[in-house]
Amino acid sequence: MDAINVGVVGFRWGCWKCGESVRCVVGPYRYGDNQIPVGDRALLIAREILDKAGKGDITEHLVPSRYADGTRGDLASHCASCGAVQGNFYVHQEALNALIDSAGDIQILDLLADGTCDAGMWSKLVADEWLEAIFF
Repeated sequence: MDAINVGVVGFRWGCWKCGESVRCVVGPYRYGDNQIPVGDRALLIAREILDKAGKGDITEHLVPSRYADGTRGDLASHCASCGAVQGNFYVHQEALNALIDSAGDIQILDLLADGTCDAGMWSKLVADEWLEAIFF
């Protein structure tokens, strides 16, 4: 198994519902590459890396969202104070804006953990995301 080095990035912002500070997980990124895959599979990889790094205080709030009818949604950061889902669209939009404002400097985001990911899994994740962007 070939492994690549990855980091998990995030940031803090005020919860839209209660205003308390929330640690939001943006996702994993490969060192030397500023691409941050998004979506449920990317957040599952991020959660695994965070768990292995002993960051249970973050992963306990990176849980599946629930729709009004009770069905499971994607993994998302939730407020520790009120439990409100922070919304991946808004989290990723905030991260993208920060990266644009910083001319792509990934260090503008908080490094939450370092870890590794299977190279084949990473390639599939990036390729599938690229295909979704083009065809959907």
